[in-house]
Amino acid sequence: MKRSGWSLLEVLCSAFLGALILGATALLTKRAADIGGSQQAVDQSIEAAQVTLGAVAGEIRACCKVVEPVTGTSPSLALEIYCKPRHEWLPTPIPNPVPDAWEPRAPGQVETVRYFADGEGALVCDRAAGRSVLSDRVQGFQASALDQGIEVQLRVALVQRDQLLVVRVARRIESAP
Repeated sequence: MKRSGWSLLEVLCSAFLGALILGATALLTKRAADIGGSQQAVDQSIEAAQVTLGAVAGEIRACCKVVEPVTGTSPSLALEIYCKPRHEWLPTPIPNPVPDAWEPRAPGQVETVRYFADGEGALVCDRAAGRSVLSDRVQGFQASALDQGIEVQLRVALVQRDQLLVVRVARRIESAP
């Protein structure tokens, strides 16, 4: 006579296989979440560095003189910028067409702004008003003088490797006020 149902050994084997499948699924889900989280941190670091480079590029375009580097490559970037925004020293409204003998009003005080990596993972902006940290996870910062511009390189430390971000900014005006 045959009994209906499963034997104890069959139930234990089925439970073991079910637990093994559930454990593998949970491990894969956790690992995918960890990879997604670390990728999100990497994306945020790169985005912050790109925003920082965009701000530095804007200051290079708006500056009245590049102090450092004049030639070659330097671990820092020094710019002379006007303390007043341009709309405060240009006439309002700007004459159209511009007369031949037209002179803008005095731009006011010029300050030197310096960008450098502090060696502790931060890109620092040093102004007369004080220092501020623009970006973290910085492995290196370098500025190079080009024929008609400045190249700025920012190396960002990521989880598995470093990422090098480069921006080249063209400059036409290079005279001190």
